[in-house]
Amino acid sequence: MLPNELLIAPFFATDVNDFVAENNIVVYPNPAHAAFVVKTKQSAFSAGDRVQLFSMTGQLLYATSISSQETKVDITSCPQGTYMLRAVLNGQQQSMKILKE
Repeated sequence: MLPNELLIAPFFATDVNDFVAENNIVVYPNPAHAAFVVKTKQSAFSAGDRVQLFSMTGQLLYATSISSQETKVDITSCPQGTYMLRAVLNGQQQSMKILKE
C-alpha cells in the first residue's frame, strides 16, 4: 500500500461505541448530543473527500468537504434518532450509523 492510499473495509457500525475502522477513521462521540468529530490519520486530501449525513429515509441533511484531519459535524438542529454518516476519502466510501441523543 502506498503512503497516501486508504484501505476501506466494508463495515457498518451497529454499536453505540466510538467507531474505528481499518482505514483509521474515527467518529466520536457516538452517541452524540450536539456534534461529533470525524478524524483520520490521512494528511493529504483531494477535492472529492467529503462527509455527508443522511436521515434514515435518505434525505441529505449535512455535507462538507474534508480538508483537515478533524472534521466537526454540528447536529444541534437534528432531532434525536439514528442517522447515516458517509465518509469519502480518496474515492473510497464508508458508511456508519450515528446516534443523536
